[in-house]
Parts: sequence; structure tokens; C-alpha cells
Amino acid sequence: MSNGVFSCVMEQVMDVISQVTEQANAAQEVSDNISSGVQSLVGGGMWAGESAEAFNEEVVTRLLPEVAALVASVVGFGGNISSALDIIQQGDSDSAKSANSLADVFESIY
Repeated sequence: MSNGVFSCVMEQVMDVISQVTEQANAAQEVSDNISSGVQSLVGGGMWAGESAEAFNEEVVTRLLPEVAALVASVVGFGGNISSALDIIQQGDSDSAKSANSLADVFESIY
């Protein structure tokens, strides 16, 4: 962490990244639970017939890919926030160095 202008918000941004990651993990867990539940229900012979096949097809071809896309989107969002944080930290560090250099110049003059 830098000691520049934005250092006070860095921890808050890191908390947001952590929360986003937790949400992605939770969504993935739901997807895994749905997948294993459907597999047990339909694949395990507890539910058979046309309706079971239609349900399984709907879950496998529509629901699970949508959840996977959601997880990928949330993970990407967290990664983008992290990248933005890196850029902010670098800019904050650079501006602090410039300000310190300028202060040193003024100090040497006066």
C-alpha cells in the first residue's frame, strides 16, 4: 500500500474484491449443487421418462451454462477491480513521489 492520496480507500476496495470473489464462489457452489442434484435425481433413476429428460436437458443446456457465464462475469469483474486498484496505486505512488520531489526542491531553495 502506498501512503499517497488514495491509500485511505485501498483497503475498502480490497474488501470489495474479496466480497466479489466470495459471491463468485457461492454461485459456483450453487451450480455444483444443482448439477449433482439433477444427476442424482435423473441419472440415478429416481425420476425417469420424458419429463425427466426434458428437465435434465433444460438444466444442462440452459441453466448451468448461464450460471457458468454469471460466475465468469463476476470473476472478471473482481479481476477488473483488482487491475484498476493496481493502476490507482501506481498513480498514487507516482504522484506522491512527484510531490515529495517538488517539496525537496522548495526546501533546498528556502
